[in-house]
Amino acid sequence: AVFYAFYARHPALGWSAPPARAALVALCAAWTLATAVRLARFNVSSAHGPVAHYLGTPSTMTPGIVGVAFLTALKYSDAAWTAPERSDPWRLLGPVRLDAALPWLPLLLAVGAAGMLSPLRVPNLGRLRSRALTIVLAVTVTVGYTAGLFHRLPEYLLAGGLVYLAACVVFHLRSIQGGKPPSPGKA
Repeated sequence: AVFYAFYARHPALGWSAPPARAALVALCAAWTLATAVRLARFNVSSAHGPVAHYLGTPSTMTPGIVGVAFLTALKYSDAAWTAPERSDPWRLLGPVRLDAALPWLPLLLAVGAAGMLSPLRVPNLGRLRSRALTIVLAVTVTVGYTAGLFHRLPEYLLAGGLVYLAACVVFHLRSIQGGKPPSPGKA
């Protein structure tokens, strides 16, 4: 809904003319359908008790990453896109400009939908055995929630989400090489 509302209202980004708007609607519909299928698959697969991993990127993590990618691109683009809202003055990326990325962000809906439906093995973080990893995760999540609460540092949240996604890919690759998934605490 956020992507559709934003991109349909801004013709300069290229998604409001009839053929592109139809593509935007298709991307939004694919996202919604993928989320529904992902949640249905999760409900069916987790009905047998706790698991060491899930299949596909979580339907909570995926929109989080896509959402903060959108916020980061807006923060580092022309301020006119977000007027009259004030942008976050804390700029971890310095003078970087992401104006050129803004028109391409709706394509992340297709990437996210594919990720939710993928066979990627994502570790169940509730079953971590490593105390150090649990502490790092707790600190990262605490800083992330604090930044989000104060509407600051979407680039930090994006980096955290991408690092976690990369860790999921490593976990997946290690688990398919060994024939069975490794313990999430050892990934």
